[in-house]
Amino acid sequence: MSIKTTTINFFQIVPKESDLHSIQAVKEKLRSFSEKKFSLMERGGKSYSISKPLEKRGTYQMGTIFEIQMVNIPPSMDKNTLEVSPLTLSDTSGLSKATCFLLDIQANILVIESGTGVTAHTLCQYFRFNSD
Repeated sequence: MSIKTTTINFFQIVPKESDLHSIQAVKEKLRSFSEKKFSLMERGGKSYSISKPLEKRGTYQMGTIFEIQMVNIPPSMDKNTLEVSPLTLSDTSGLSKATCFLLDIQANILVIESGTGVTAHTLCQYFRFNSD
């Protein structure tokens, strides 16, 4: 079995939105995500989804956001025959990339897995899209 290496990035969350003027307002907004049922966000041929509620552990909330690629789907290749063929996907299916993240509400820190999935910027856009 191969070992997966993961890089994580840490970001301090600071108020920038017009309705979030203080660190306390940011903390309250982050706390509200623990009970939230998130909606699908679509942007530029991709969809983004947090399909399960965030998991709470003390002051932490952990979750996984998925990027679903709906266009420009690459073909598959059989490694024995080297035959290339289209992937068989339904009209509502795409390629999925998972990105794990952690919110530390006490410290106002976002920890996010780095790689080919969702960026911190897109995750923040997703949270704003799903804000009440």
